[in-house]
Amino acid sequence: MKLLLRRWGALKCLIQAQDDAASSPSVVEDDMLAVLGRLECDGQLQQLLAEERMRCDLHRGNYQRLKTEFMKWVVVWSRFFLPYLCSQFAFLSCRVQHQKQSFASQLASTETARAAAQESSLRVGERARESVQGLRERVRELAEKVPTEAERERMRTQVEIKMEAR
Repeated sequence: MKLLLRRWGALKCLIQAQDDAASSPSVVEDDMLAVLGRLECDGQLQQLLAEERMRCDLHRGNYQRLKTEFMKWVVVWSRFFLPYLCSQFAFLSCRVQHQKQSFASQLASTETARAAAQESSLRVGERARESVQGLRERVRELAEKVPTEAERERMRTQVEIKMEAR
């Protein structure tokens, strides 16, 4: 903000010097006023340039300092942290590989167990079907042995006859 005010002051001074030169009746006075205005404006411009140069030097110094600090961190990073991270990555990579192999072996054993269980359940199902078939045949045999209504009537009459004969 301060810089803008100074620049505005310098521009105002130049404009005023030109206006003064245009409105003065005397040529010598006009020339003297114009020269004085320009000298005053040149002094302000020189002051602004000096301040800008100082600011530029300050920024250049800050940039160099930050660049130096950054490069120090890059060196520290590459010498200490990078090898550590690489070793950690290698360790984790080995660990992941081991877990992958472990999961693969678990998967294989689970597949084997599933196949065995499926085969066992198929055998149990086959035995159950055979058992059901055997029971159905037994039920048919027993159903054939059950006397019909006519046979029951005949057996009842035979039993009654035997009971009367006694």
